[in-house]
Amino acid sequence: MVHVRRWLAWSLLGCTLLAQNPLKGIKSALSKALPPVSAPVKAPPVAAAMEETLPPDETCGPKTAVFAKSRITGPRPVDASTRFGGSDRIYARFVLPKPVRDYIREAGVLYPVVVVQLTASQPDQSPCSFESNHLLSEADLAQDFLDVEILPDPQTARILNDNSFSWVIAQCEPGPVHARLQARARDGAMEVLGCGDFVFDLTAARKAQLPGDRETIKRVAEENEAAARSLPKDFNDKGSFRDAQLSLANIRALIQRDLKDVAQILKIAIREGSGDDWTVQSEDGVPRFKMNFRPIFVAWKGKDGKSYYGRVDLRRNYQGGGVYGALFAEHGSVNRFNGKVN
Repeated sequence: MVHVRRWLAWSLLGCTLLAQNPLKGIKSALSKALPPVSAPVKAPPVAAAMEETLPPDETCGPKTAVFAKSRITGPRPVDASTRFGGSDRIYARFVLPKPVRDYIREAGVLYPVVVVQLTASQPDQSPCSFESNHLLSEADLAQDFLDVEILPDPQTARILNDNSFSWVIAQCEPGPVHARLQARARDGAMEVLGCGDFVFDLTAARKAQLPGDRETIKRVAEENEAAARSLPKDFNDKGSFRDAQLSLANIRALIQRDLKDVAQILKIAIREGSGDDWTVQSEDGVPRFKMNFRPIFVAWKGKDGKSYYGRVDLRRNYQGGGVYGALFAEHGSVNRFNGKVN
């Protein structure tokens, strides 16, 4: 799952912003008493870990989240818990009754995304929240679970966009932190995959450590994500356009001219299908620009030596009087991958 420019950019929500528009009922739910952190609590089994959470409200969804102190690699984590000490790592998995694909209901989604939100709350404090966009591969969509890294081991982190969950925890004061994790599909209906709650005993030492951990997580997770990611199936398409301006040769020339971060084009693919070559984007009935109707996918080697793929858009801006300007290329999305091209 990676950062995707513009419409897939992750959003960081400040405490005051969330306080102005909180999830309905979440503050009251998170304020309900749990056993004090100092009380001796045994790590519960998976079933109990889901049952011994805060009561759900109507926005939370089913309690499908399981939490653990180490990475969850099987159906039953050996150290499942809903309470964590100051030095513990925190991982989560949403265990679902159907494949993730079945939650993505919007037709024609180019890059399927699940939004994972962590909200942390303490008495007399405004809750803080962060939303992480999980960009899903074909393998992710086929699974009946979704993994999340809340406070992972920085040296083995794998999910780049989850790095700011540590920021959320760091906004809290030392003491018990009540937290809720929710996942929902990013489509027209925003279907909720589920949620879960846990308590973290934040120490002053761990709070001071979290900013450094976050920087390491970002660096390590970016490389691990890229090494594990292959080109998506979109690159198997063999579509074409009728307009000579959108020929493969012209597309290649425009990319090399306009996209200054591209050192070498590795592969170009055009979405198969019919229809017009161009689509006009308007605002208040006035054309703004026209661009290629079907997506163009490009894999390239960057000038930084890393491998990337994404969507490239070819645009002509409207100049008035029925006239459009010169054609140019721009990035529609940018993602890292392992550099292997078929």
